[in-house]
Parts: sequence; C-alpha cells; structure tokens
Amino acid sequence: MILPQLMREMEEKVREAARAEAKALSAVKGDRRRLDAGLGKIVRFKEGAVLAVKANEMDTARQAIAAQIQAERQVNKCRNDLATSESAYNSATQARKQLRQSLKELKLKQNDIVKRSREIRRELSLNEKLDSFSGGAGKSILDMVARMEAKVDEAEAEIEITDEITRTLGISFPYERVKVLESDAEVDRRLDEMKRKIQGG
Repeated sequence: MILPQLMREMEEKVREAARAEAKALSAVKGDRRRLDAGLGKIVRFKEGAVLAVKANEMDTARQAIAAQIQAERQVNKCRNDLATSESAYNSATQARKQLRQSLKELKLKQNDIVKRSREIRRELSLNEKLDSFSGGAGKSILDMVARMEAKVDEAEAEIEITDEITRTLGISFPYERVKVLESDAEVDRRLDEMKRKIQGG
C-alpha cells in the first residue's frame, strides 16, 4: 500500500521544514545583530568626525567621515539582508505549517480509507455467505465494483496529497550581496558640510 510510505515521507518533510525554519530564524537574529552594530558604528564615527574638526584634525576627520560612509553602506546592506532573511523565515514557517496540516489531513484520509476497507470486507463476507446459500454462484458484480471503487478512491487521495506536497515544498533562502565602494567626493562633501555647521554654530 502506497499510503503508509507517503505518510513516512510527509513526516520527514515536516521535520526538514522545522529544521529549515530554525536555520532561517538564526539567520534573522544574526542579521539583526549586524544591523544594530552597524548603526552604532555610524553614530560613533560621526561623533568622532565632529570632535576631530573642532580640534582642527582634518585628516582624522576625513578618515572618520569615510568610515561613516562605509558604515552607512554596510547598514543598507544589512537592512536588505534582514528583509531577505525575515521573508525566508516567514516562508519557512508557512511551509512548515502547511506540511503539518497536510500530514494531519493525510492521517485522517488514511483512517477513512481503513474504515471503508473494513466496511467493504464485511460486505464481501456477507455476500460470500449469501452466495453459498444460493448455490455458490461466485462473487457478485457488486463486490467487484466496490473493490474497484475503493482502489480508485485511494489512488485519487494519494495523487491529491502528492500534488499538495509538490506545491508546498521548494523553500529557498536567497541572500543578495551588494558590493560597496568608498567615494572620495562624498567624503569631501560631508567634511565641508560639517565644517560649515560647526563654524555656523
């Protein structure tokens, strides 16, 4: 019978989905930590640049502003990574729930098939007794039709469940990586802007 094998495969898919969900959650936490760290760097570099300008340490100020720009780009990348990992986590959670629901429905269908199979066996047994009373004419056409219907119903249930598994699976967790480059012109622009603000204040 194919149904028990399908049940085992579905149970394994549920376990795989749970592991994928756990990995996705770990990725989300890591991206959040990196984003928080990057935001902290931006604040520190900006404060350092202001102090350097006030102390007339322009080389140090330029280095701090350049580091701030790099940190800002890294933060943007972290935000993109976090959005991607959160989307992957949500997809993994949804897939795991769908698989668990599919497994639950499969178990219900299995129980229904077993119940119907027992009913058919009881009917066949009764027909065999009736046949023996009628001179042993053999199994009736109704018996054959009942068995054929049971096989068709089971095959249709297995096809339906297999299709549902195919639609549900296929979880992927893509992480885009963006190349960042430092711009000297942007450093100069920010340094001039900072000087004007300090002199104006």
